Amino acid sequence: MGGLFSAYLDRAAKNTGTSRESLLGIQRMLETQLMQGLVVAASGGPDSQLLLHLLHDLSRTRDLRPPIAFHLDHSLRDESFLDAELVVRTLSALDITGFLEVQDAAGFARRMRMNLEAAARFLRYRDLFRATKLAKAQWCSTGHHAQDFLETVLMRWIRSSGKPESEILPLTQTMPIWSSFRKSKRLLGDLYLVRPLLFLNRADIQELVESWNIASRHDTSNDSAEFLRNRIRIQMQSLMDEGLNPASLWSVHHDWMVSSSGIPGVVDNPAATKNQADALDHAAQAREAGSSVIRPSFVRIPAELWREATLMELGAMLNTSFRRLGVEMVGRPVLQELFSKKYGLASGQWIRISAGQRQIWSAGKDLWIYLSGGPLEKMPEFQRYSQQNSERRQSADTQGWLIRWLGQERWYSSARDSLEPCAAREALYFPLQGNDGTHRGRLKTLLQKESLPPPVRQNLPVLVDEEGWVRRACLGFLGLQDRVYFLA
Repeated sequence: MGGLFSAYLDRAAKNTGTSRESLLGIQRMLETQLMQGLVVAASGGPDSQLLLHLLHDLSRTRDLRPPIAFHLDHSLRDESFLDAELVVRTLSALDITGFLEVQDAAGFARRMRMNLEAAARFLRYRDLFRATKLAKAQWCSTGHHAQDFLETVLMRWIRSSGKPESEILPLTQTMPIWSSFRKSKRLLGDLYLVRPLLFLNRADIQELVESWNIASRHDTSNDSAEFLRNRIRIQMQSLMDEGLNPASLWSVHHDWMVSSSGIPGVVDNPAATKNQADALDHAAQAREAGSSVIRPSFVRIPAELWREATLMELGAMLNTSFRRLGVEMVGRPVLQELFSKKYGLASGQWIRISAGQRQIWSAGKDLWIYLSGGPLEKMPEFQRYSQQNSERRQSADTQGWLIRWLGQERWYSSARDSLEPCAAREALYFPLQGNDGTHRGRLKTLLQKESLPPPVRQNLPVLVDEEGWVRRACLGFLGLQDRVYFLA
């Protein structure tokens, strides 16, 4: 393949110290993402202009669906309308479609009481998500390059962030998108990002833009010393003159040499993508038509399995677990985050990872996987029964409670002890026996020691006596053994 995309591969191979053949997986990934629909965040700057031309060249050469552009005017500069005009001319020249949007980023920052950079970033990704949905595309692409990665690393160091370099600007990323910053915000969905220019430095981009006569505009706000990123960029130039190669650094810290099957939404044979997707849809419809699917309320992976698993084994466990819950697998960055955190997990620490609706939690023992807003986060239901209103219970016990939770029903007798049911959040103490008599133990502390996730500690059904002591913790709903506590 010749042309602009070939020149991109040459520079990417040089920066990463690999051969062109090693980058074929990246090419196949981008080809498949174009087939699935790919929206490019087009600001009019050299980075996004190169990215737009690059993906257009690949789609034209391989006869694929062309990229779609999205431009957001943040209304931060008087001349920002010229950026939009350049994007429109580019779309016309390349014969591709696009979306244009205008937002008052400064006004939004004031209303939300947040800094301008964060406000602009939020608006950019939220509107990019909406454009992706309007275009019926699965992916979006941004023009982040290797120096953006290095600048972000330095910014996090300055702020004493403990986030590992491998999690900063990965090649692909799943990003949850929220409607706003208000308490009434709602989750809009997941945005699937890809950043092909991370293999290039700013100098590479500038040389390619000039060599291929790609028009671009300079954002004057990037020259302002008001922003920390700009100050870092200016100071970093002396290191670049000494031979620092940010693209090489990025490639060292990220696991990018993966087969296309290891990247979310990508299959090994791009030409077969549609046929495979259609076949999977038909198979799923046939299964659902022939039988009712009963989803579990959660999945619990024993500690001896997930703590000793390799990255590939852990990915297989998560894939199976989320499939059982009826949702898609999390992206590779989430998998890598979980894999890296399990090694540094000390006693008393816990892992909690949210990827949209999907929740992953562990306190070092079992790994709990459940859905936000799912059965595990709902309160149990209680119904009193007696000999008069229950013919299902045939025993000497004539009083008790029917408890419903997690799609299960369990009967508990209270004839002798006059026990009352409630959720764990409403109970405080259980009897703790000691040498000098009975003491109060906090139920919350007990459940934490059992390594139960927060929704369980809130909603687990318990039975309490007239004085408020917890006499039974109904762990049987979770497939465990109930805990019974006695008073001396």
